[in-house]
Parts: sequence; C-alpha cells; structure tokens
Amino acid sequence: ACHPVVLSSKSKKISRDYPGAVDNALTRMNDKLSGFLWTTGCAGDINPIAIRNRNKDFQAGSIEDLERIGNRLAKELMFMSKKTTTGRHEIYYSTANLDLHFDMLYVLDKQVVIEELKNKYKNPEQDFLDRYSRFLDIAKKRLEESNQSRLNIDVGVIRIGGNNIVGLPGEIFSSTGLKIKKQYPNTMVFAYTNGVVGYIPPSSEYDKKISYATGRGQIIYNPRPFDRRCEEYLLNGVNEAFSYLS
Repeated sequence: ACHPVVLSSKSKKISRDYPGAVDNALTRMNDKLSGFLWTTGCAGDINPIAIRNRNKDFQAGSIEDLERIGNRLAKELMFMSKKTTTGRHEIYYSTANLDLHFDMLYVLDKQVVIEELKNKYKNPEQDFLDRYSRFLDIAKKRLEESNQSRLNIDVGVIRIGGNNIVGLPGEIFSSTGLKIKKQYPNTMVFAYTNGVVGYIPPSSEYDKKISYATGRGQIIYNPRPFDRRCEEYLLNGVNEAFSYLS
C-alpha cells in the first residue's frame, strides 16, 4: 500500500518505479519466475519515504533508492513464497452498488488554493503556478456547470477458499483498508480497481484546515469533492458485498 512515486513527478525518466524494481530483483533471485501481478493497496495517504527530506518537502528519489526498495521487498516476497501452499478452491464473487454524495456547498476559491501551494512548496516556479491556475479555471467552470449530486460506483469481493480480495475504485486511505481487514480477517484490499473515482477519505480528513484529499485533489476527478460521509458509504457497500457471500 504505497504510491509508486519514488522518482516523483519531477523525474523525466520512463520508469515502472519500485514495482518494476521488485520485478527485476525477483527475476535475479530466481530466473524461473515470471509474469508477476502487481496490485496497489490503500495508498491514498502513503508515499515512499525516499521522496521526503527532513523538512518534509517532496524531492525526487534516485535509481539507487528504487534498487534498495526493490531488493528489500523481493527478499520478503521470496521468504513468504516458501510458506505458501497450492490447492483447488472454489471461487465466489459478489458486488454491491452504492452512491457517493458530492459536497454541494463546496466553493472553489482559486486564490486560496494558489496561496496554499506557495506555502507548501516554498517559492514554487511561476510556470507551475500558471499551469495550476489554468487547471483551477477549468475546474471552476466545470463546477459551475454541473448540478450532479452523487456518483454511482461498484465495489467487489472475491472469495478464494478462506481468503478474500476486496476491490475499491478510488484513492483509498490506509486507515480505511485496515478497518476492512480488521472486520474481515484474511482479506487483501485492492484500490484503483475497475476505474478511479478520486479520493475517498475518512471523515477525520475533513476536519483538517488544509487537506489535498478533500479539496483540490478530488476536483481532478470530479466536478466537486465528495462529502465527509463518503468513507461511511464505501464501507457500507463493502459490508453489503460480503453479506452476499455468507
């Protein structure tokens, strides 16, 4: 559960980032292994530590950082693979359909967002601010023209033997994934499945004075952010999907 952004958006390299480094490391350890399936968990609020300095500002990681992370994860995967067993199991699948409600009172204040960016990035380049300003103009127009109050989504559960896989179509926070895993043991939670509808943060995130996940981070995907109960709606959908398997 971590964004694959070790090299960060500042990098000009075409890369598979740390998932690719894990793939390479596993192949070096055992050249008979191939065809890895990589999935991203609830990484909505998790980035690699390599891209933060002591001042907590974003910075680009290096190729050496990728190799270090890849080797470490690959060793853990090789260790875990020795404990796995194979067998024949029945597979069950269920889905639940739900609505995520938008915050109809949301107001996009362009100047507030620009000042927030200036404070966060400490003297950002003017080109960056100009590009973000153009994006905000587009987002504000889209917001003014839209009267959509909700977004319909599906969540899914796959059961294989005594194990479950939950698929959620958005940027999900790690705390949400942990809530699901606590309620349903032996469960893996995959985010970004069957599309991405944006951030679906917990209600506590809405109490912060400034939160990327409840404001400008959401209007990248939709005309306006979801309301503060969006995680609640999502978890209710997961519970409904599980109920069909019992």
